[in-house]
Amino acid sequence: GFRGVIWVDTTGFQRLLKREDLPALDSLLAQIERRGDVRLARAAYQFAAADLSLQKALAIPNVDVQVEYDRLGSYRLNQLGVGFALPLPLFNRNQGNIAAARRTLEANELAYQQAVLAAQSEVLQAWRRYAFLLEQSQQLNPGLFDRYRQAEAAYRENLLAGRVSFLVYVDFFQSYRDLAENLSETFYQIHQAQNEMEFAVGMAP
Repeated sequence: GFRGVIWVDTTGFQRLLKREDLPALDSLLAQIERRGDVRLARAAYQFAAADLSLQKALAIPNVDVQVEYDRLGSYRLNQLGVGFALPLPLFNRNQGNIAAARRTLEANELAYQQAVLAAQSEVLQAWRRYAFLLEQSQQLNPGLFDRYRQAEAAYRENLLAGRVSFLVYVDFFQSYRDLAENLSETFYQIHQAQNEMEFAVGMAP
């Protein structure tokens, strides 16, 4: 005899159908500093800032003080001398390296800001898609699938008993299968959007 049944377990997706599962956008944006690209851009900016501080410190020339004392073999009065030594050129003051470090800092600061803006844009886009799919899922009625499954069992029983033609059963089974596919696809898209949102934030391993 004919035996056929399809089964889609939707139990694990029930939690995704709640609006309260949508995280606050502000809390997600506050977490983008954990992203690898943002962390790398921030580290480059901090390194450039430290290099600029170092180059400014090197602008102050080292002053060597020398003290000499010599009795000159009692030939004349004791001699006491004090000397100062400064590196040349005295007026350069490391200005070239300071200017280069400042330009590097400005470039890295801009790159860091761009990385943050790009991360924020990706998080916002992923959050909006997830919110839209959650809102769309509110239109679904998971209980409808259970009723279809029960109806399929009744149709199959009537088919085996000869009370329903095969074409009628096939027509109903097609609508039953379409409902199962649409429900599964919706839940898959919600789960995928949730993963994309977590990846954009930097929560994914």
